[in-house]
Amino acid sequence: MTDTLRTSQNQAESVSTLTDSKLKEAQDILAQAKLIRSGADRDLVQAMKSVQDLQAKLKAAHEQFRALYEAVKPIIAAVCHQEDLAQGLRSIILVLSTRFFSFVRGGFYRCVNDVISFVRVATPDAPLQQIVDPIVSADFAQRWDVAKVELSGLTDQILDQMNVLSAEPPAP
Repeated sequence: MTDTLRTSQNQAESVSTLTDSKLKEAQDILAQAKLIRSGADRDLVQAMKSVQDLQAKLKAAHEQFRALYEAVKPIIAAVCHQEDLAQGLRSIILVLSTRFFSFVRGGFYRCVNDVISFVRVATPDAPLQQIVDPIVSADFAQRWDVAKVELSGLTDQILDQMNVLSAEPPAP
């Protein structure tokens, strides 16, 4: 009976040691889980802060874009064709420089054509071909430069009368 009691005590100590070791393992696993959770919580907080920062930057970028769009909207309306406007802003950006140069060239064409037409009517014998003649005498070039300065006021009046563009750009 003593042997049986000792065997039972040994088995109980064995079970107790095994339980202690399993408890220690469980506590270690729990500590690791807490560390992982702590790291995950920290990562989550950092991710949330990053999202908030990016949202603020996106809002600021959107406001800057909106201000830029409002500034160029009159230019877009003046130089783009109706079919361009129906395509959306992305398509407009792609054709804007082409449309702008076409618009400016058309404006210059109308102005030059108006002036030359007026000169033709006012002085039918004026040698208009001389305007595009690549060979210009020094005397003619000098008189031309003087005339440009003398006629600058008249040019301003004609430009105002044609109502091409205002002297000041529109306020934003």
